[in-house]
Amino acid sequence: MSHSQHWQHHIDAWQQAGSSQAQYCREHELDQSQFSYWKRKLIKTCEPQSVKSSRFAVAQVAVMSEPASSLSISFPCGIVLSGIDANNAPVAATLLEYLR
Repeated sequence: MSHSQHWQHHIDAWQQAGSSQAQYCREHELDQSQFSYWKRKLIKTCEPQSVKSSRFAVAQVAVMSEPASSLSISFPCGIVLSGIDANNAPVAATLLEYLR
C-alpha cells in the first residue's frame, strides 16, 4: 500500500467516524501533523480541474414551475455533491469556488 493510499484510507475512515481529527489520530496512533499534511495534499487532488483564466463564473438559474431533476457533481476522488437545484445553486457555486 502506497503512502497516499494509506493516508487516504485513514482520512476516509476519520470522515466516517465523525470524531475530531485529534481524537482519531490518538485512537489510531497517528502523527497528527502528518495526518494534516496528507489530508491537505489528498483533498487538493479532489478539487475540480479548471482553467484559471478568471475568478468569476457565469451561472444562470431558471425558475421552473415543475420540479426539475437535481444536478450532481462528481469529483475524481469519489466525492459527490448532489441535490443541486434552482433553490441552492448559489450555495453550490460558492462551494465550488471555495474548493477551487
